[in-house]
Amino acid sequence: MRCCLHPVSGALQPEPGGGGGGYHIVGRCDRPLAAPIISSFWLDIVLAHVGGGFIYLAVHAVFGELVKHGKKLVLINFAAGLVLIAVLDYIIHLL
Repeated sequence: MRCCLHPVSGALQPEPGGGGGGYHIVGRCDRPLAAPIISSFWLDIVLAHVGGGFIYLAVHAVFGELVKHGKKLVLINFAAGLVLIAVLDYIIHLL
């Protein structure tokens, strides 16, 4: 995350964009009047909500595709997606 100077106040602030907006709410970006850091409890609640929605969407899509296509093709692709996510998660944790 790169910071830039605010044109009026001269304070450091995150660059515009989705990531910059989220960092403004969650982080400080080395400036005195930044938004407070959100506790890990609330971040866990938000991530659980998003993760639950993702799981619901994935299961709903799998059942919808089972009706349209062959069972074997859908389940193989779903399993391959889960394995890919697990491998990428493992690689990221190694870094």
